[in-house]
Amino acid sequence: MTTDLDAAASEASIRPCGWPDCPERFDAYGHIFTGANVQPGWRQSSVVGYLGPAHGDTVHLPRLERTEIGADVTCDCGWRHTDPPTLGAAGELWRDHVREACRG
Repeated sequence: MTTDLDAAASEASIRPCGWPDCPERFDAYGHIFTGANVQPGWRQSSVVGYLGPAHGDTVHLPRLERTEIGADVTCDCGWRHTDPPTLGAAGELWRDHVREACRG
């Protein structure tokens, strides 16, 4: 029997894919209780949290690069934004870049 507390704990461990407009989600802590690798292929990103398996082989993987005065957000394709004001802004700048680059 699932209690309200179990449901709240389960919902708290749900992580969305950080790729722009991707609806994929996974339970980040489910493996703790089952011992199974619940979500193979998910990658952790310091910029956007997690990227799902559908985006693992993309040339658009975000990174933070430390600078003397802060950090730049970069992409494996060569794109760079200098010194975003916050980590949240860095993620949004990268998502905007990906939307533009993938508009095709």
